[in-house]
Amino acid sequence: ESVGESARTFPAVGDLSSADGVTAFLNVIEDIEADVGRPVDVLINNLGIFHSEAFEDISDEKWNEYYQTNTMSGVRLSRYFLPKMLERNAFGRILFISSESALKPLPNMIAYAVSKTSQLSLSRGLAELTKGSNNVTVNAILPGPTMTKGVEDYMKSWAEENGFGEDVGAASAQYFKMHEPTSLIQRFLD
Repeated sequence: ESVGESARTFPAVGDLSSADGVTAFLNVIEDIEADVGRPVDVLINNLGIFHSEAFEDISDEKWNEYYQTNTMSGVRLSRYFLPKMLERNAFGRILFISSESALKPLPNMIAYAVSKTSQLSLSRGLAELTKGSNNVTVNAILPGPTMTKGVEDYMKSWAEENGFGEDVGAASAQYFKMHEPTSLIQRFLD
């Protein structure tokens, strides 16, 4: 698909929550690169999972799932693409979609926040590796609460559990008063 005058996107699907899944995904990417005759210039690490749960209820298996999905997916992909970008010394971008939870963890999402803090440190460390390159950068974006499908499902459940019935709008307003009082916009991003 064409995006502007010189950028094109090519869909590739894979399970990036495991080393084997990333390896299979990268094999697909290598085939696409060979077919189009040019390498990947932009990597956006946007994979993430979250659950609302009490700290004491988060099992070791769940901690590992957060780490593998939210952190190691970006490690594995960046480890593959960054050296190639630096070697080409041409335009290259790696972008991590982290979360403001990396800096302001919520008590019901501690494992998620820890994984996003790891991601933030990873992006900063990788940015240090690009020092001196005029063409390759690594950055992180820390969006606030965003109304994804997962958040929408969570808010429907939260609304029901807290006496709002199906009024997700009113429930969201109360949620922000209770859990996100320092939010400047007091709503979910669309």
